[in-house]
Amino acid sequence: MSLRRTLAAIGCCAALATAAACGKAKLDTSRLETQIKNTLSTRTGIPIASVNCPGDVEAKQGDTFRCTATTTRGEQVVLNVTQDDGKGGVSWKVVRGPRER
Repeated sequence: MSLRRTLAAIGCCAALATAAACGKAKLDTSRLETQIKNTLSTRTGIPIASVNCPGDVEAKQGDTFRCTATTTRGEQVVLNVTQDDGKGGVSWKVVRGPRER
């Protein structure tokens, strides 16, 4: 793996988690929202107006939660997010697109 890819992978994981001063680590879901918005727009060519994820998600491997993306035409896209580790690494997939109501 090239150094650039390694740094990108580390940065992605590190960017999603933030440690709480007292208590358990929480995911930085605002960064996740931005990443989902940019990736969906790039991969689909459909402009995404916003992405909303829960704001208080504990970083815990295996846990899942849902986010909702909204296109610029007001269509809703539902995504399942799975925590790949307890350090902020996640994967996500579209479970319902705008035409699958």
